[in-house]
Amino acid sequence: MDTQHIRILAADDWPLYRDLRLASLADSPQAFGSTHREESQRRDSDWIRRLADPDPDRELPLVVEVEGRGAGLAWGRITAEAPDTAALYQVWVHPAHRGRGAGQLLLATFTEWARLKGAHRLVLDVTVADSPAMALYHRAGFRPIGPTRPLRPGSEHRCQPMCRELERPVE
Repeated sequence: MDTQHIRILAADDWPLYRDLRLASLADSPQAFGSTHREESQRRDSDWIRRLADPDPDRELPLVVEVEGRGAGLAWGRITAEAPDTAALYQVWVHPAHRGRGAGQLLLATFTEWARLKGAHRLVLDVTVADSPAMALYHRAGFRPIGPTRPLRPGSEHRCQPMCRELERPVE
């Protein structure tokens, strides 16, 4: 079995992040709020800034590597306005590596980070479909909250907000 490794993307990983992000948007255009067209027009300086700016206490840009090569990504965020809630974005695993636990590894890493940062609730949006992503989130304990909404302006696809409550530590 291939060796999978999760790590936090560093500022100098911007080409890897860019390539994985664009691959995710090309592979799964109906899974994300932004589009390949929008993101592919970004300058290198935009990609550099994305990874140079994250506050390590508030943002978690992750890459999953298989045999040392980028195979997926995810981005976690906790805002100052909602310090008890961690949001998950940009989750994607390359088709060649799906079904081998990379998505679960990304979710587990995000969940542990959120716990360490004091979050009690995890949230995400997922396209409404009978999809591996929806199944992954259900297996991880996420449940739908609130009504669905358009994936992005003008899209016929809808996304479902989901939430998972984390157990609070016993004091």
